[in-house]
Amino acid sequence: MRTSFFSPMSGLPDEPENYQNVTYRIEAADQGSKVTVTQDHNTSAEAAEHSSANWQTTLDGLAKVAPRA
Repeated sequence: MRTSFFSPMSGLPDEPENYQNVTYRIEAADQGSKVTVTQDHNTSAEAAEHSSANWQTTLDGLAKVAPRA
């Protein structure tokens, strides 16, 4: 699944080329499921690291509440 969004915090104008795409991939794994999230069009390495940390927090929270098979 793929979604897109615009972040006013980027400081860029609200134009299509400034939107970011987030792709969610769910795969079967040995002990449940593996969820992978990728996000493009980060404005800098620092912004990419910030997004990565936010997504990791989200995925860690999901792992705590998602039932295991």
